[in-house]
Amino acid sequence: MSEESRAARVLADVLRFVPPPGPDNGQFRVSDGWVDGDTICIVYQGWWHEGTLGLRRQIEPGPSIVQLVGYILTEELGEPPGSYVEDVSPDARGITWWGGNDPEWRDYGQYG
Repeated sequence: MSEESRAARVLADVLRFVPPPGPDNGQFRVSDGWVDGDTICIVYQGWWHEGTLGLRRQIEPGPSIVQLVGYILTEELGEPPGSYVEDVSPDARGITWWGGNDPEWRDYGQYG
């Protein structure tokens, strides 16, 4: 499987399993997502940031798709990006971009 198709599978699963906006997740919502080579881009909003955030994340060949999706949902989209977006200016569309790819991998089971 090419890295691009692997990235497309990861993005599709992330978008399928992201919870709907609600009081339990601070009205978290994804507004857009796409693949750029072996990188996924997800545009979203959450309670911890007043504006729109963008996660730009390379999809590595090592971890399973289940691990990647669980990690992205739980640790990257499910948590405030904190210092990753401090002093970062939004792009022309108003999206503040940050990168994922934490080197510490754990088993996240069936999507968190």
